[in-house]
Amino acid sequence: KIIISMKQLISILFLPFFAISQSSWEKVESAVFMENIRNYEQSIPVNESYSMETEYKIYNDYSDEQYIRSFEGKMLCKSGKELNVYQMEHLMIQNESFNITIDTVNRQMMIQHPDPSFFYRKTVQDYTVFSEIAETVYRRKVNDKTGFMLELKKGFPYRAMEFTFSDTDVISQIVIYSNQPYYEEGDTYSGNQAKIVLDFKNFRKGKAVDLSGFIPVNDCIDLKNSEIKPIGKFRDFEIVDLRN
Repeated sequence: KIIISMKQLISILFLPFFAISQSSWEKVESAVFMENIRNYEQSIPVNESYSMETEYKIYNDYSDEQYIRSFEGKMLCKSGKELNVYQMEHLMIQNESFNITIDTVNRQMMIQHPDPSFFYRKTVQDYTVFSEIAETVYRRKVNDKTGFMLELKKGFPYRAMEFTFSDTDVISQIVIYSNQPYYEEGDTYSGNQAKIVLDFKNFRKGKAVDLSGFIPVNDCIDLKNSEIKPIGKFRDFEIVDLRN
């Protein structure tokens, strides 16, 4: 079964279908794509709040028109320092001290050190690193949107990703083309190659963000004498401390 973490969903990327509409794509340097990513990141001031809604659709194979699974999610960032991420019946909460993944089905709370990659901003050095994993980058423009197709070198779990940017440098869609099939429990072997489509909508920042439902770490756990205990509506959840 393909398991995709939030970090993977916001990071890498191809598709051997260029013959279908090859004339609309142009080959560009990887730095052109990275500049769009940097513009997207820099459109949000470091200490500003932002939010977006997400929808994930999983297709059994690249060519399929009907998806086999779909999930809705949401991301809330408070003051650029705290996160709430809702995804696939899990809630991830992070501040400067803890990363907590709450499994509402199994009623567990996984405690980890905070993951700095969620707030990491690209540097010039990242251009060099990215160039080492991207085989080819293509770009096309359709109306007010710009698309990038990134073909990865062999050895990565994905063959490619396709990014779509709106005219305001906001990412509106990411399509992931996997090298593997999507397995459910009990499935037999398949030669299919799954496709995952991520749509991002209702992007807001600053005062437009509704933080009324934001859940801080202090509403989930209490730390006394170096022992973590669940509190509030999570008081009956099992704590799994993965920091060691």
